[in-house]
Amino acid sequence: MTSTLTPRDGIERGYAAPGDDLVAVRQEAITDGAARGSRTITVQPAGGLTTRILLDRGMDLGGAWYAGQPVAWRSAVGESGPGRVDSAGGWLDQWEGGLLTTCGLRNVGFPSEGHGQHGSFTDLRAREVSVTRRWLEDGHAAVEITGTLDDASSLGSYLRLRRRITLRSGAGAVTVEDVTTNLGPEPEQAPILYHVNFGFPFLGPGSEYRIPGVTRSTADGHEVPLSRWQRMGDACVGGSDRIVEHDLAAGSGGLAQLTGPSSGLVADVTWDRTTMPRLHTWQRTQRGSFVASVEPANCGLGGREADRADGRAPVLEPGAERLTRIEVTIRPEQPTG
Repeated sequence: MTSTLTPRDGIERGYAAPGDDLVAVRQEAITDGAARGSRTITVQPAGGLTTRILLDRGMDLGGAWYAGQPVAWRSAVGESGPGRVDSAGGWLDQWEGGLLTTCGLRNVGFPSEGHGQHGSFTDLRAREVSVTRRWLEDGHAAVEITGTLDDASSLGSYLRLRRRITLRSGAGAVTVEDVTTNLGPEPEQAPILYHVNFGFPFLGPGSEYRIPGVTRSTADGHEVPLSRWQRMGDACVGGSDRIVEHDLAAGSGGLAQLTGPSSGLVADVTWDRTTMPRLHTWQRTQRGSFVASVEPANCGLGGREADRADGRAPVLEPGAERLTRIEVTIRPEQPTG
């Protein structure tokens, strides 16, 4: 017979000690390789989504495992420290992948107006980092990791992002909430895109996107059919990149799913469309870099100048705040029929 006791019940009745086993948190400094000296936090919730938080790479999410199985895509670069701005290849030279990479806050997409591809957010180091545990109403435990990241210049522009990451026991979910504030004296164009990346063994040739409410999908301004972007397909030499923007029906909510047929899992990515009304997806089927991503955003991929020309540049007035929120959940897929 399966016990109906919640973890909190078990501790209150004396079956377990009130330690941190339900949501284990390990803070480390890497001692070897390209990321030497970088700070990380690994959160391992019982029955949840084990996740590495990269404190010196914008508090982004690195490797992630559900039921012992990797779900995030990791590039050959591996974990590395900040400082890629001087590399000839820019953003790609030190992009490790990981479950979540934040793009912004000055630029997203192509290099524009002196800002590199996808901006420099992932080079920022977090400060004022704190770890807090709490009980949930369902008797499970949660942990919150918060930190502050400043994207500022010495003479004027000053954007501050306060991040809160929440993981819990009993469910394969991680939530990232960001409050971005313009502390500078002038209005600031402040694009943001959440690059959520899935790879093998979760991702396979039979993996498919499921995006409710899609009314139109475009690449380079041209409409593309469902057959071009829905199914992953096989890895191959010379495999192509498929970058698509999806228009969603009003009121459809922010939800995109990606299936992992070989593992029997599905990933749900949810976000608030009030502050992130746009959705992009990226697939790459090149052998050795087999990846699919879900990318909610408040901007396009052409860079900050293109957003202004399109009349869709996201601007924060002096003193204004913006809340953006994304949740990634890995769960067993429910049988149909």
